[in-house]
Amino acid sequence: EGIEVIATGHKPVGDMPWPIQIPSEDATEDKQRRCWIIPCDTSFSGDTVWVSDNSSDERSNLGRGSGRSGRGDVAFCETLVQNCPTSGTTVSVEMQGCLSDGTYYESGNLMEASEDNVMVGRLTAESFEYRDEQSKGAKRGVFWVKGRVDERMLISRGKGFSVWNAVVDPREL
Repeated sequence: EGIEVIATGHKPVGDMPWPIQIPSEDATEDKQRRCWIIPCDTSFSGDTVWVSDNSSDERSNLGRGSGRSGRGDVAFCETLVQNCPTSGTTVSVEMQGCLSDGTYYESGNLMEASEDNVMVGRLTAESFEYRDEQSKGAKRGVFWVKGRVDERMLISRGKGFSVWNAVVDPREL
């Protein structure tokens, strides 16, 4: 019954795929049909900038390493899509890998609305502070929620080939 997931490449999105949740017209109160666009190109992960407003949660990129992709020596990801062989519907979409700071992540099934992933693929309601290499001083802006990392949520903001990451408490969203 239509397209449920579009996974793309060739547009670097930092060190984790960038799920975008698309509202579904045929969702009901009983059953929330979830549709996604998921850019998955993590080349240039070694250039992701980590930002934090909490000195106890300082994270840093481990660098580009020796690979030609700019991904770095630690960052990797895979997006796993499982379809039902009889109906062709998407049963599950999961992401797993390692961020540019060395933190491992594993998403739940994005096709199921759960407490862990209800905010994934949406913009943050509040703006967060980040620094742009070209400007002097801090900027504020909304971020996209990419997924759960440990007990917190990874949020990202991008412009061109620049991507900023932060990890925040889910209650801040």
